Amino acid sequence: MTSTAKPSKTPLLASVVVIVILLAALGYVYITSSATATAQGNSIASLNGEVSDQAGSIGALNGQVSSYQTQVSGLDANLAQQTSARNALEAMLASANATITQLSGQVSTYSGQVSSYSGQVNSYSEQVNSYSGELNSYSQQVNSQNSVISAQQSTISLQVQSTLESSEVLTLPGNVTANVVHFTASQGGYLQISGTSGAKLVLVACYGATTENACLASTNFYLAVFGTGGTVDLPMMPGPIWVDGLTVQAGTATLTVVEYT
Repeated sequence: MTSTAKPSKTPLLASVVVIVILLAALGYVYITSSATATAQGNSIASLNGEVSDQAGSIGALNGQVSSYQTQVSGLDANLAQQTSARNALEAMLASANATITQLSGQVSTYSGQVSSYSGQVNSYSEQVNSYSGELNSYSQQVNSQNSVISAQQSTISLQVQSTLESSEVLTLPGNVTANVVHFTASQGGYLQISGTSGAKLVLVACYGATTENACLASTNFYLAVFGTGGTVDLPMMPGPIWVDGLTVQAGTATLTVVEYT
């Protein structure tokens, strides 16, 4: 009898083992991939949260940037104004510098003139000092001459006075002369008679008579109406002088006689 050989099961088992191993590997890979995917999903979610936060920060920063841009625009306008003002000031400064330069030239010119004048002034000062000495000498001479002139002017203008009678009480009998004063004048001038009289008084000045009785016959006399009071001036010539008073009615008079020469 012919025996039939049975087929071997080894290859089948080997295949099963391989399949099992592959399945196990696939399971491991799946599990590992799932864990990795979960982790990546969590990471993506975390990143999305961060992206959202960053987006909020970017929005806030954009607001700040907009605010800064507004400020920068304001600063640009202010800068433009400041630049315009600076340009105006620079123009004024340039004009002032030009004026200063011009004035400096004038000052230099004037300084030269002042130096020249200073030399002249020094020369004049020396002359003045010399003239001052001469002037002092002349001043002393002039003062001496002024003293002489003053004395002469006093005589010429009749400023030297002498009181001959002071408040003399004179009795007037009426229709008869009464002597007021008698003296001899050394030079010409005038007599000033002042006071009051109880009756209308006439004053008679007689010149050159040696006695009072000689005055009655003299033609060299001067009459002045005194009245009841006031001041009368009588001319005075060198030599004997008699001054008498005459009233119609009796009375008294108080007279002061001052000589001016």
